[in-house]
Amino acid sequence: QRMDVNADGDLLLLAQAAIKFTKKPQPVARTFNIRKPVADLTTASEVAAISAAVAELADGLAVMLRP
Repeated sequence: QRMDVNADGDLLLLAQAAIKFTKKPQPVARTFNIRKPVADLTTASEVAAISAAVAELADGLAVMLRP
């Protein structure tokens, strides 16, 4: 839904995911609100924060996929 750097210098990643399993009647849904510090105003620091946030999102999605 959203990924940007706030006034405090933190990268915010807001995402929602839903997974429907064929053997379960209800989908599994979760909202992710991930905050990572950006060390400084360089592109490299912002990319590092994005990488860490996406990695955390991927870990959360993997947990959702466990039966």
